[in-house]
Amino acid sequence: MRSKTLGQTLAAGTAILLLAACGGTGTGAGDSADGDNYGIVPIYTPRQGGTAYIVGGGIANLISEHVDGAQASVEATTGTLEMVQRLDERMQSGDPAFTLMDTAGTLWAFEGQAPYEQEYTELRALTFAGNSDLYMVTRADSGIESYADLEGKTIGIGGPGSPTNLLTVEVLVAHGVEEGEYTGEFLGYEDVVDGLSNGSIDAGVLAGSPPVSAYAELATQQDVRIVPVDEQIADQLVKERPYFYRGVVEAGQYPGVEAEIPVMGFGTNFVTHSETPDDLVRQVMEVIFDNHDALVSVHGSASEMTLENANRAIGIPFHPAAEEYLSEQGVNVGGQ
Repeated sequence: MRSKTLGQTLAAGTAILLLAACGGTGTGAGDSADGDNYGIVPIYTPRQGGTAYIVGGGIANLISEHVDGAQASVEATTGTLEMVQRLDERMQSGDPAFTLMDTAGTLWAFEGQAPYEQEYTELRALTFAGNSDLYMVTRADSGIESYADLEGKTIGIGGPGSPTNLLTVEVLVAHGVEEGEYTGEFLGYEDVVDGLSNGSIDAGVLAGSPPVSAYAELATQQDVRIVPVDEQIADQLVKERPYFYRGVVEAGQYPGVEAEIPVMGFGTNFVTHSETPDDLVRQVMEVIFDNHDALVSVHGSASEMTLENANRAIGIPFHPAAEEYLSEQGVNVGGQ
């Protein structure tokens, strides 16, 4: 492995991204890995500019600088459906690829659950990559003290088909609030904030890596609260649906939070396919965890990408080389 400064890493990564955008130099996305010559290795992420895209760019830069024979490029997509399709195409052509996708979408794709029309059983996990806490937010004077109180209310439930939307609905149903027993509005974060401000909604969901910036800003402007999940229901959700995790909002984390608040969350998995070479996966694992501080400097959410969290919210099998590496580091990957 080579070792260079972070500045050199970022400069090299930028050049690689430009190279990939222009079509490469003959070892592009369609070329098969030959020995240690892996060519351009894509890392598929959601939209450009989002957290996963930024973290993916940081990982791509590190791979390109530290893994011989690999030039990694971050490639934005329209979402999990496209990411899974592209990963499958790379597997069919015998080429390595990686993706950063939400924990729920990963499991749904693996099992062939809607919106996927087939099983993608070749998906393999490398590690947990980041948190997204789900905050059900309401005005302090709304009278909504629990999820059960949301029955009959108007709720901003995220963008249509987004992980935030689909998982919020699951959490509501788990608390006995079925679809049709509330008015759901497909609202993004800015619209939820506006709706709470003007009274057009009674509550709305905000999601993100804590501290959630949208809520932090809102809490400085308005008297709002986070609705707690029922802890027994939360435990059951995590047991039945491994893409969830239990989170907690710490006292003092935001204005007005005087005691811990239990919340649900989902995460992002770093994923590949079953045919990605063991040696490449091994080197990628070493690069990620040996250069953790460099990733955190790219985006603070990468602070959650640790060995301690590596098996968090993983619902699919680990790649054998990732499992071997994590086991050597003392991480329990049994039962995956």
